[in-house]
Amino acid sequence: MRKERTIFTYRKCACVILLLIFNSIPSYSQNPRLDSLLKAVTKMQEDTLKVNTLNEISSIYRTDLNDLQNVNKYASEALILSRKLNYKKGIAYSLLYKGIFFWSVGSYETSLFYERKALELMISKDIKQGESSCYQVIGLVYSDLGNYKEALQYMFKGVKIKEQINDKSGLPTGYNNIGNVFLYQANFTEALKYHLKALKIREELGNKMGIAMSYNNIGLLFYRQNRLVEALMYNQKALALEHQINDLPGQGYSYNNIGNIYFDQGKTQEALDYYLKSLSVRELINDKLGMSTSYNNIGTTYQKLKQMDLALVYQLKAIKIYKEIGNKRGLTETFGGVGNLYEEKKDLKAAEKYYSSMLDLAKEINFLEGERDAYKNLASIYKKQKQFEKSLEYSTSFNKLKDSILNTENFKQVAELNTRYETDKKEKEIQLLVKDKQLNMKIIKQQQLVRLGLIVGLVLLLISIVSIYKRYRFKQKANLLLEQQKKEIQEKNLVITDSIDYAKTIQEAILPTSKAIQTVFLQSFILYKPKAIVSGDFYWINKENNILQCAIADCTGHGVPGAFMSMLGYNVLENVTKKKPNIEPSSILDDLNIEIIRSLNKQEGENIIKHGMDISFISIDTNTNLLQYAGAHNSIYIIREGELIEYKGNKKGIGMIDKNIISFTNHTTTLKKGDMIYLFTDGFPDQIGGPNRKKFYYGAFKKLLISLSTLDPEIQQRKLNETHIEWLGNKMDQTDDILIMGIRIDS
Repeated sequence: MRKERTIFTYRKCACVILLLIFNSIPSYSQNPRLDSLLKAVTKMQEDTLKVNTLNEISSIYRTDLNDLQNVNKYASEALILSRKLNYKKGIAYSLLYKGIFFWSVGSYETSLFYERKALELMISKDIKQGESSCYQVIGLVYSDLGNYKEALQYMFKGVKIKEQINDKSGLPTGYNNIGNVFLYQANFTEALKYHLKALKIREELGNKMGIAMSYNNIGLLFYRQNRLVEALMYNQKALALEHQINDLPGQGYSYNNIGNIYFDQGKTQEALDYYLKSLSVRELINDKLGMSTSYNNIGTTYQKLKQMDLALVYQLKAIKIYKEIGNKRGLTETFGGVGNLYEEKKDLKAAEKYYSSMLDLAKEINFLEGERDAYKNLASIYKKQKQFEKSLEYSTSFNKLKDSILNTENFKQVAELNTRYETDKKEKEIQLLVKDKQLNMKIIKQQQLVRLGLIVGLVLLLISIVSIYKRYRFKQKANLLLEQQKKEIQEKNLVITDSIDYAKTIQEAILPTSKAIQTVFLQSFILYKPKAIVSGDFYWINKENNILQCAIADCTGHGVPGAFMSMLGYNVLENVTKKKPNIEPSSILDDLNIEIIRSLNKQEGENIIKHGMDISFISIDTNTNLLQYAGAHNSIYIIREGELIEYKGNKKGIGMIDKNIISFTNHTTTLKKGDMIYLFTDGFPDQIGGPNRKKFYYGAFKKLLISLSTLDPEIQQRKLNETHIEWLGNKMDQTDDILIMGIRIDS
């Protein structure tokens, strides 16, 4: 953390908890076994060998951030076949890998469901290695959720099993994860103890990737204690190893950590260079958590350089990703950073809001350092607002917590542990040198016999080297030119993407929030998945006394053109309903059609315009439960006691018909308690995917809605999203914007 005047801002320090539960398996991009397994599995009979092969493929894919969907795909295939064969071990490992996939994408509740099912089977079949892995994954989920007590309980169980079965290659990962949880709680002594245990085993095994990970974590521990020289030494050692073995995720972490150290040393430009290097690597491998960390740190650095608007853009990008993946710790730190930015801009109310959110979230997840710094920031804010009593209260809380975290005894114990480790290491190195000397005496005699042959060989080798060097220089020049061109393209793409991201922020700002929707429709959900960054679909709600109104619309196109059309449609709909409140839906659509044509500068006598929208609009009288509906192309479904009732809209689109054509049709019906109403655009039914790469179609869509209609709306939304992801698989892209809204009548 850095102190600037009396204010603390936050940069995410990368704790290297990677999915290396089965760290004897390299990432799939470096695993020559994967291609042969993929070819072989298609020809196998449906037996236990095929199950084991599918699970092994899933395990290999789990280490690659760009192909995580394949983890779920092959684990699901293995699970189906295992259940067909009643092969319990296969079922257990399939569930384990599905749990790992859902943890990796931040779906923690689903991950815990699969891991607990897997754990139950592992225990019943006495599969110790699998049981230990389940405990580790459950511990990682609880760690991400900020429940460190539960995380440690499960992680210790997993490590205990590995110690019992003497799984030396798996133990460092368990020690590493335990050390990181202690580090989250600012228990530096215990954190260093477990990271040194992990490092010792990894050095014995010659595991370079693991050694680099341990160096990074020890460097982070010293960084958290403001021992920057020692922290930099360990992070640079890690980066050198990661370049040697081409470990891209590790390089992203090391670049980020070195940037943090340079920032705290006041070397702002050097820090920004390393943050940008970290972001480049993380974008290359689609590391979302890492990208959010880099966005956060780049934003803080721009703030230091007094480029406030640019700083806020990057901080908001970080908040968006942290919310998407459910990372409360990162969200806590970024709240502090945005609060600091507003404080520097003299917007003290906005700063107080973010600092208060930071304190609440830090307390919720027992993040002591975040809680400490939130107290410090709030004390500063209240002092500037001349609320001296509050300022003194928060300043006192800060000092108490600071003293408990950074006490002299803690520093002393950390130093002693590190010194003891370095001493043991040097003693072993001396012993190895003595043995090497004895061995070298024997080797010298053998070397004398072959020296003459080597001289001849060296002459031939030099000739070859000269030839290879000339070719290398030519290729190097070509690579430099390509690298320069690539950098220019990346810079242009970043500018374009930033603009579109900002447009998305504006678009999302006008749409009702989930909280706003639930104040109108208590039991409801919204599934909103744009195909591109911005969307051509939008939704709208309104409440006037006892009349509840709702609309969902699909504008022509998607991406940027669709987004412009959706924002126009939303604003025109808002104006139409304000001018004539509580009129029939069909009349609203008539007026909407006229206004859209007028907005697009269409005069009478011109050709029919090509830009418009499909829409469903409903109105519910809560006193009589009378529903009125009108639609342009879009239908609505009402599911009552397992039966689906469909009301179809007119076969004409808003803005695509002449304003003098006959009005839209108004449908009415009386609703009953428990009825489930669905409004939707055509994105979900028209999605291409599945084993035969065809559309989902409306028939399957209706059956899916009927099967989900009795569940809680929140669960319905999750199941619809999971169905869409599974239908896409890993080969297909989303074909259109997706928007589904469900409303349950509860009275």
